[in-house]
Amino acid sequence: MSKLGDKIKHLRVLRGISMEGLAEEVGVSRASISKIESGDTLNPRMDTIAKIAEVLKIDQEYFTDINAVTPFELIQKMPPETQAFLMNEKTMPYLKLAISAWKEDIKIEDIEELIKFAKKFGKG
Repeated sequence: MSKLGDKIKHLRVLRGISMEGLAEEVGVSRASISKIESGDTLNPRMDTIAKIAEVLKIDQEYFTDINAVTPFELIQKMPPETQAFLMNEKTMPYLKLAISAWKEDIKIEDIEELIKFAKKFGKG
């Protein structure tokens, strides 16, 4: 399989979409999707790639940038403890808080001080 084909197949399977389903959504034949995934079609039309990206809910750059990886692929490379944290629904408030702190450019040192304070004076 081609790198492009691997990426498309990986996401298609991950999303639980059949080849026929993807072909129908994109407006091409099942054979076209099969040829792209197998690498038999080396340069598929960019409008087809754009539609595949839309259906698979991923930025088109993922298919055109050879170094691009999905968030799921990044998570798979992380230590098991980090994977468990990121994949657990109960940790979502912590992730949202981390994102907010990052967007507000709050320093790690300040967050560490807040954690020390919370430990010292109780956990509400």
